[in-house]
Amino acid sequence: INSCRDLTSTSVEILQRVPPGTADLLRIGSIEAGALLLDASDAFDSGSSNADEAARSITNQEGLLEDAILECVEAAVGEFDVGVQKRMLRAASYGLHFACKDSENKNNYGKTPGRPSSEAVAFVDAVGS
Repeated sequence: INSCRDLTSTSVEILQRVPPGTADLLRIGSIEAGALLLDASDAFDSGSSNADEAARSITNQEGLLEDAILECVEAAVGEFDVGVQKRMLRAASYGLHFACKDSENKNNYGKTPGRPSSEAVAFVDAVGS
């Protein structure tokens, strides 16, 4: 990791460029799939009635939900702040709920829309426990 360490007599700080995946996820007004999933998860956590509608807007496009889940997981891997990591992983878990729910209702072509990879499922399960 390219970074700069700032050593003082009382602390050590690491300065580094924000990874592109994290920037895409947390940028104000971002319309990336991961950012939309993070917003839907935050709305769900706050008890907003718009949470389900926001998450469903992601599931309407094939493959978008899987991309959103992976973006949240990848951004969490590069994050140092544990609170932000948990927020991103909660969003991935929230998206995974919709992906698993959609797998029960296959579309007309016999495909499962938005089904995450087995690696993504295993990672979210491992982090959640």
